Amino acid sequence: MNHFANNLKYLRKTQRLTQEKFSVIIGLKRSTYKDYEVGKTKPDFAVLTKIADHYRITIDELIREDIMAVGLENLSSQDKNSLQKPLDRVLTISLDKEGNENVDFVSTEAKAGYLEGYNDPEYLKDLQKIAIPNTQNGTYRAFPISGDSMEPYFPNGSIFVGKYVENIDYLKHGKTYVLATSDDGVVCKNVAKAKGASDKMMFYSLNPIYEPYFVDLTSIKEAWEFHALIQFDSPSDTSLVEKILDHVGAFDA
Repeated sequence: MNHFANNLKYLRKTQRLTQEKFSVIIGLKRSTYKDYEVGKTKPDFAVLTKIADHYRITIDELIREDIMAVGLENLSSQDKNSLQKPLDRVLTISLDKEGNENVDFVSTEAKAGYLEGYNDPEYLKDLQKIAIPNTQNGTYRAFPISGDSMEPYFPNGSIFVGKYVENIDYLKHGKTYVLATSDDGVVCKNVAKAKGASDKMMFYSLNPIYEPYFVDLTSIKEAWEFHALIQFDSPSDTSLVEKILDHVGAFDA
């Protein structure tokens, strides 16, 4: 029995992805991908490889196994060490009234509880929702920058808008991220590969007075790649959220 079409649908739903979103991830038109899920057509080897790599399973498992019956966690490929697995297999998101993803704003106060609540629907429901242009393809979240460690490019009080990174392998050498780690909490840093240590990554600040340091990859719970920065020209007495509402425009959940 060919389980391929059912596996595609099941795996996509485990990550709460729409057909549109997943087709963007693997570089296909939605209509092309939809035909795979209904069993109308089958992909070539290159596309099969992309799909299998995304879900961290083998092509053979994708085609031949009844993954829903077996259980994703019971596949032989899931015995790989945790460094090769997605940062967060199922990301919890919030949607607006039209079913589109919100950009959740994690305020300074909310950051304190982010590690406990980042994947809790109740926690996300209470976050401020903001409208950011050009955030249709992907999942985005906004974080306030605190302190001077990333100055001058990311000044204190600015807002970092990041795109969700699905897999630790996708972290790019020299790029800027907001990272949720079990050791350091939520930080904004540039990352670099650690020479001779495949289980670690170096975090470094753009302000040279701060020393770089190494982080175990297993401690990274979430990563958001830099997408946009919201800056404010002059200080005021209004709150951070009120500034965002003035500059960007917000809406109710």
